[in-house]
Amino acid sequence: MSILLKPINEQVIFITGATSGIGLATVRMAVDQGAKVFMVARNEDELQNIQTEMRLSDLPTAYAVADVAEIDQIQIAADHCLETFGRIDTWINNAGVSVYGKLLDTSEEEARRLFDTNFWGVVNGCKIASDLLRMDGGAIINIGSAMSEISLPIQGIYSASKHAVKSYTDSLRDELLAEHAPISVSLVKPGAIDSPQTLHANSHIGEPTHSLPVYHPDVVAKMILKCATKPIRELGVGSSAVFFPLFENIFPRLKEKILARRYSKVENVDADNANSVLKTSTGNVSGNYEGHVMKTSLTSEVLSNKWLTNGLVAGGLAFIFLKRKRFI
Repeated sequence: MSILLKPINEQVIFITGATSGIGLATVRMAVDQGAKVFMVARNEDELQNIQTEMRLSDLPTAYAVADVAEIDQIQIAADHCLETFGRIDTWINNAGVSVYGKLLDTSEEEARRLFDTNFWGVVNGCKIASDLLRMDGGAIINIGSAMSEISLPIQGIYSASKHAVKSYTDSLRDELLAEHAPISVSLVKPGAIDSPQTLHANSHIGEPTHSLPVYHPDVVAKMILKCATKPIRELGVGSSAVFFPLFENIFPRLKEKILARRYSKVENVDADNANSVLKTSTGNVSGNYEGHVMKTSLTSEVLSNKWLTNGLVAGGLAFIFLKRKRFI
Protein backbone atom coordinates (compact mmCIF):
# COMPACT_ATOMS: atom_id res chain seq x y z
CA MET A 1 0.00 0.00 0.00
CA SER A 2 1.06 3.59 -0.57
CA ILE A 3 2.26 5.46 2.52
CA LEU A 4 1.78 9.22 2.45
CA LEU A 5 3.86 11.36 4.82
CA LYS A 6 3.29 15.03 5.58
CA PRO A 7 5.71 17.88 4.83
CA ILE A 8 7.90 18.75 7.82
CA ASN A 9 6.09 22.05 8.43
CA GLU A 10 2.85 20.12 9.03
CA GLN A 11 4.30 17.54 11.39
CA VAL A 12 4.52 16.83 15.10
CA ILE A 13 7.81 15.03 15.70
CA PHE A 14 8.60 12.98 18.82
CA ILE A 15 12.32 12.38 19.38
CA THR A 16 14.33 10.65 22.10
CA GLY A 17 17.92 11.51 22.99
CA ALA A 18 17.05 15.11 22.17
CA THR A 19 19.59 17.02 24.26
CA SER A 20 22.83 16.49 22.32
CA GLY A 21 24.44 15.40 19.08
CA ILE A 22 22.21 14.05 16.33
CA GLY A 23 19.08 14.43 18.47
CA LEU A 24 19.62 18.11 19.22
CA ALA A 25 20.65 18.82 15.63
CA THR A 26 17.41 17.19 14.45
CA VAL A 27 15.32 19.20 16.93
CA ARG A 28 16.77 22.49 15.73
CA MET A 29 16.53 21.63 12.04
CA ALA A 30 12.94 20.41 12.38
CA VAL A 31 11.65 23.49 14.19
CA ASP A 32 13.50 25.72 11.73
CA GLN A 33 11.49 24.01 8.99
CA GLY A 34 8.21 24.60 10.81
CA ALA A 35 7.63 21.36 12.73
CA LYS A 36 6.35 21.03 16.27
CA VAL A 37 8.84 18.94 18.23
CA PHE A 38 8.44 16.98 21.45
CA MET A 39 11.79 16.24 23.10
CA VAL A 40 12.63 13.32 25.40
CA ALA A 41 15.82 12.76 27.39
CA ARG A 42 17.02 11.99 30.92
CA ASN A 43 18.68 15.34 31.55
CA GLU A 44 15.96 17.72 32.73
CA ASP A 45 18.30 20.71 33.05
CA GLU A 46 19.34 20.48 29.40
CA LEU A 47 15.77 19.90 28.25
CA GLN A 48 14.74 23.05 30.07
CA ASN A 49 17.65 25.01 28.56
CA ILE A 50 16.67 23.93 25.05
CA GLN A 51 13.02 24.69 25.75
CA THR A 52 13.97 28.20 26.89
CA GLU A 53 16.07 28.69 23.76
CA MET A 54 13.15 27.63 21.56
CA ARG A 55 10.58 29.79 23.34
CA LEU A 56 12.80 32.87 23.01
CA SER A 57 12.55 32.29 19.25
CA ASP A 58 8.81 31.52 19.50
CA LEU A 59 9.37 27.95 18.28
CA PRO A 60 6.85 25.22 19.23
CA THR A 61 8.52 22.60 21.43
CA ALA A 62 7.70 20.69 24.59
CA TYR A 63 9.51 18.01 26.56
CA ALA A 64 9.35 15.16 29.04
CA VAL A 65 12.04 13.61 31.20
CA ALA A 66 12.15 9.87 30.55
CA ASP A 67 14.48 6.89 30.31
CA VAL A 68 13.79 5.00 27.07
CA ALA A 69 14.64 1.74 28.83
CA GLU A 70 11.44 2.16 30.88
CA ILE A 71 8.38 1.72 28.64
CA ASP A 72 6.04 3.25 31.23
CA GLN A 73 8.08 6.47 31.19
CA ILE A 74 7.98 6.63 27.40
CA GLN A 75 4.23 6.05 27.41
CA ILE A 76 3.79 8.97 29.82
CA ALA A 77 5.96 11.14 27.54
CA ALA A 78 3.87 10.14 24.50
CA ASP A 79 0.66 10.97 26.37
CA HIS A 80 2.13 14.37 27.28
CA CYS A 81 2.95 14.99 23.61
CA LEU A 82 -0.62 14.12 22.60
CA GLU A 83 -2.02 16.44 25.25
CA THR A 84 0.26 19.26 24.07
CA PHE A 85 0.15 18.94 20.28
CA GLY A 86 -2.80 16.62 19.66
CA ARG A 87 -1.00 13.97 17.60
CA ILE A 88 2.35 12.47 16.55
CA ASP A 89 3.34 12.19 12.87
CA THR A 90 6.96 11.03 13.13
CA TRP A 91 8.56 9.09 15.97
CA ILE A 92 12.39 9.07 16.09
CA ASN A 93 14.16 6.52 18.32
CA ASN A 94 17.52 8.24 18.66
CA ALA A 95 18.68 7.77 22.28
CA GLY A 96 21.90 5.81 22.58
CA VAL A 97 25.00 5.19 24.69
CA SER A 98 28.35 3.62 23.93
CA VAL A 99 31.11 1.57 25.54
CA TYR A 100 34.69 1.47 24.32
CA GLY A 101 36.69 -1.54 25.46
CA LYS A 102 37.48 -5.17 24.71
CA LEU A 103 34.44 -7.45 24.79
CA LEU A 104 35.90 -9.84 27.34
CA ASP A 105 36.71 -6.92 29.63
CA THR A 106 33.27 -5.32 29.34
CA SER A 107 31.23 -5.85 32.48
CA GLU A 108 27.80 -7.45 32.38
CA GLU A 109 26.36 -4.32 33.98
CA GLU A 110 27.74 -2.12 31.19
CA ALA A 111 26.56 -4.46 28.45
CA ARG A 112 23.05 -4.79 29.88
CA ARG A 113 22.68 -1.06 30.43
CA LEU A 114 23.85 -0.34 26.87
CA PHE A 115 21.33 -2.84 25.46
CA ASP A 116 18.60 -1.41 27.70
CA THR A 117 19.07 1.95 25.99
CA ASN A 118 20.21 1.13 22.46
CA PHE A 119 18.00 -1.90 21.80
CA TRP A 120 15.18 -2.02 24.32
CA GLY A 121 14.76 1.75 24.02
CA VAL A 122 14.02 1.23 20.31
CA VAL A 123 11.68 -1.69 21.05
CA ASN A 124 9.76 0.34 23.63
CA GLY A 125 9.47 3.32 21.31
CA CYS A 126 8.35 1.20 18.34
CA LYS A 127 5.65 -0.53 20.38
CA ILE A 128 4.09 2.76 21.46
CA ALA A 129 4.60 4.50 18.11
CA SER A 130 3.06 1.62 16.14
CA ASP A 131 -0.12 1.83 18.19
CA LEU A 132 -0.33 5.61 17.87
CA LEU A 133 0.37 5.74 14.12
CA ARG A 134 -1.68 2.71 13.06
CA MET A 135 -4.86 4.72 12.40
CA ASP A 136 -3.66 7.89 10.66
CA GLY A 137 -0.21 6.79 9.50
CA GLY A 138 3.21 8.30 9.91
CA ALA A 139 6.89 7.43 10.17
CA ILE A 140 9.01 5.51 12.66
CA ILE A 141 12.71 6.29 12.28
CA ASN A 142 15.26 4.21 14.17
CA ILE A 143 18.85 5.37 14.45
CA GLY A 144 21.21 2.51 13.82
CA SER A 145 24.84 2.88 12.79
CA ALA A 146 27.34 1.90 10.15
CA MET A 147 28.03 -0.78 12.76
CA SER A 148 24.56 -2.17 12.13
CA GLU A 149 26.33 -3.78 9.14
CA ILE A 150 29.90 -4.30 10.34
CA SER A 151 31.61 -4.98 13.66
CA LEU A 152 34.67 -3.26 15.04
CA PRO A 153 37.07 -4.28 17.79
CA ILE A 154 36.79 -2.18 20.95
CA GLN A 155 33.17 -1.32 20.09
CA GLY A 156 31.90 -4.89 19.97
CA ILE A 157 29.00 -4.53 22.42
CA TYR A 158 27.87 -1.30 20.72
CA SER A 159 28.06 -3.04 17.32
CA ALA A 160 25.99 -5.92 18.67
CA SER A 161 23.26 -3.55 19.87
CA LYS A 162 23.10 -1.79 16.51
CA HIS A 163 22.94 -5.12 14.65
CA ALA A 164 19.97 -5.94 16.87
CA VAL A 165 18.33 -2.61 16.04
CA LYS A 166 18.64 -3.33 12.32
CA SER A 167 17.15 -6.81 12.63
CA TYR A 168 14.27 -5.55 14.76
CA THR A 169 13.60 -2.65 12.37
CA ASP A 170 13.54 -4.93 9.31
CA SER A 171 11.18 -7.39 10.99
CA LEU A 172 8.85 -4.65 12.24
CA ARG A 173 8.66 -3.15 8.74
CA ASP A 174 7.69 -6.52 7.28
CA GLU A 175 5.04 -7.14 9.94
CA LEU A 176 3.45 -3.70 9.53
CA LEU A 177 3.48 -4.15 5.77
CA ALA A 178 1.69 -7.49 6.15
CA GLU A 179 -0.95 -5.74 8.27
CA HIS A 180 -1.31 -2.98 5.64
CA ALA A 181 -0.51 -0.44 8.36
CA PRO A 182 0.15 3.03 6.87
CA ILE A 183 3.47 3.37 8.72
CA SER A 184 6.87 3.96 7.15
CA VAL A 185 9.73 2.30 9.06
CA SER A 186 13.23 3.65 8.36
CA LEU A 187 16.69 2.79 9.61
CA VAL A 188 19.27 5.60 9.48
CA LYS A 189 22.87 4.39 9.77
CA PRO A 190 25.40 7.16 10.53
CA GLY A 191 29.11 6.64 10.08
CA ALA A 192 31.59 8.54 12.25
CA ILE A 193 29.87 11.66 13.59
CA ASP A 194 31.40 14.54 15.55
CA SER A 195 28.84 14.33 18.36
CA PRO A 196 29.34 14.29 22.14
CA GLN A 197 28.66 10.53 22.26
CA THR A 198 32.35 9.75 22.63
CA LEU A 199 32.50 12.17 25.57
CA HIS A 200 29.53 10.51 27.28
CA ALA A 201 30.69 6.96 26.58
CA ASN A 202 32.16 4.58 29.11
CA SER A 203 35.68 4.31 27.69
CA HIS A 204 38.22 1.82 29.00
CA ILE A 205 40.84 2.73 26.39
CA GLY A 206 41.42 6.38 27.17
CA GLU A 207 39.91 9.02 24.90
CA PRO A 208 38.11 7.38 21.93
CA THR A 209 39.00 8.48 18.41
CA HIS A 210 37.01 8.54 15.18
CA SER A 211 37.75 6.73 11.93
CA LEU A 212 37.73 9.02 8.90
CA PRO A 213 35.72 10.56 7.37
CA VAL A 214 33.91 12.39 10.18
CA TYR A 215 30.60 14.20 9.61
CA HIS A 216 28.69 16.95 11.39
CA PRO A 217 25.46 15.86 13.17
CA ASP A 218 23.51 18.19 10.85
CA VAL A 219 24.26 15.79 7.98
CA VAL A 220 22.45 13.02 9.84
CA ALA A 221 19.61 15.33 10.90
CA LYS A 222 18.98 16.23 7.27
CA MET A 223 18.70 12.55 6.30
CA ILE A 224 16.40 11.83 9.26
CA LEU A 225 14.02 14.55 8.14
CA LYS A 226 14.09 13.17 4.59
CA CYS A 227 12.91 9.85 6.02
CA ALA A 228 10.15 11.75 7.83
CA THR A 229 8.72 13.05 4.55
CA LYS A 230 9.12 10.07 2.23
CA PRO A 231 9.32 6.34 2.94
CA ILE A 232 12.97 5.25 2.85
CA ARG A 233 13.75 1.75 4.09
CA GLU A 234 17.37 2.26 5.03
CA LEU A 235 19.87 5.05 4.60
CA GLY A 236 23.58 5.13 5.35
CA VAL A 237 24.95 8.55 6.27
CA GLY A 238 28.49 9.22 5.13
CA SER A 239 30.63 7.26 2.72
CA SER A 240 31.94 4.94 5.43
CA ALA A 241 28.39 3.74 6.19
CA VAL A 242 28.10 2.62 2.58
CA PHE A 243 31.56 1.49 1.53
CA PHE A 244 32.88 -0.13 4.74
CA PRO A 245 30.12 -2.81 4.72
CA LEU A 246 30.70 -3.33 1.00
CA PHE A 247 34.45 -3.80 1.60
CA GLU A 248 33.77 -6.27 4.41
CA ASN A 249 31.41 -8.32 2.27
CA ILE A 250 33.91 -8.55 -0.59
CA PHE A 251 37.14 -8.86 1.42
CA PRO A 252 36.20 -10.17 4.89
CA ARG A 253 39.57 -11.71 5.72
CA LEU A 254 41.48 -8.64 4.60
CA LYS A 255 39.23 -6.45 6.74
CA GLU A 256 39.91 -8.69 9.75
CA LYS A 257 43.67 -8.55 9.24
CA ILE A 258 43.67 -4.76 8.89
CA LEU A 259 41.61 -4.26 12.05
CA ALA A 260 43.55 -6.86 14.02
CA ARG A 261 46.78 -5.01 13.21
CA ARG A 262 45.25 -1.62 13.99
CA TYR A 263 43.88 -2.66 17.39
CA SER A 264 46.57 -5.15 18.43
CA LYS A 265 48.23 -2.68 20.81
CA VAL A 266 45.06 -1.26 22.35
CA GLU A 267 44.84 -2.03 26.05
CA ASN A 268 42.14 -1.38 28.60
CA VAL A 269 42.91 1.28 31.18
CA ASP A 270 41.69 1.05 34.75
CA ALA A 271 37.91 0.71 34.52
CA ASP A 272 37.53 2.84 37.65
CA ASN A 273 38.79 5.82 35.65
CA ALA A 274 36.22 5.38 32.89
CA ASN A 275 33.12 7.55 32.57
CA SER A 276 29.77 6.05 33.54
CA VAL A 277 27.63 4.69 30.71
CA LEU A 278 24.69 6.14 32.65
CA LYS A 279 26.00 9.68 32.18
CA THR A 280 23.43 12.03 30.67
CA SER A 281 24.14 14.29 27.70
CA THR A 282 25.61 17.77 27.97
CA GLY A 283 23.50 19.86 25.60
CA ASN A 284 25.98 20.22 22.72
CA VAL A 285 25.50 19.28 19.08
CA SER A 286 29.19 18.74 18.29
CA GLY A 287 31.89 16.79 20.08
CA ASN A 288 35.57 17.57 20.46
CA TYR A 289 36.95 16.17 17.21
CA GLU A 290 39.81 18.41 16.09
CA GLY A 291 40.18 17.19 12.51
CA HIS A 292 38.18 18.08 9.42
CA VAL A 293 34.42 17.61 9.85
CA MET A 294 32.39 17.07 6.69
CA LYS A 295 29.30 19.28 6.39
CA THR A 296 27.72 17.35 3.51
CA SER A 297 27.60 13.77 2.23
CA LEU A 298 27.22 13.34 -1.51
CA THR A 299 26.80 9.58 -1.02
CA SER A 300 23.82 10.07 1.29
CA GLU A 301 22.25 12.70 -0.97
CA VAL A 302 22.40 10.27 -3.89
CA LEU A 303 21.05 7.32 -1.90
CA SER A 304 18.18 9.37 -0.48
CA ASN A 305 17.07 10.41 -3.98
CA LYS A 306 15.10 7.50 -5.44
CA TRP A 307 15.10 8.80 -9.01
CA LEU A 308 18.80 9.58 -9.01
CA THR A 309 19.65 6.22 -7.46
CA ASN A 310 17.47 4.36 -9.96
CA GLY A 311 19.05 6.36 -12.78
CA LEU A 312 22.57 5.46 -11.67
CA VAL A 313 21.64 1.78 -11.35
CA ALA A 314 19.98 1.80 -14.77
CA GLY A 315 22.98 3.56 -16.27
CA GLY A 316 25.35 1.06 -14.71
CA LEU A 317 23.36 -1.89 -16.00
CA ALA A 318 23.16 -0.32 -19.48
CA PHE A 319 26.92 0.23 -19.48
CA ILE A 320 27.55 -3.41 -18.51
CA PHE A 321 25.08 -4.65 -21.15
CA LEU A 322 26.59 -2.55 -23.95
CA LYS A 323 30.13 -3.46 -23.00
CA ARG A 324 29.23 -7.14 -22.92
CA LYS A 325 27.44 -6.90 -26.26
CA ARG A 326 30.47 -5.29 -27.77
CA PHE A 327 32.62 -8.31 -26.96
CA ILE A 328 30.08 -10.93 -28.11
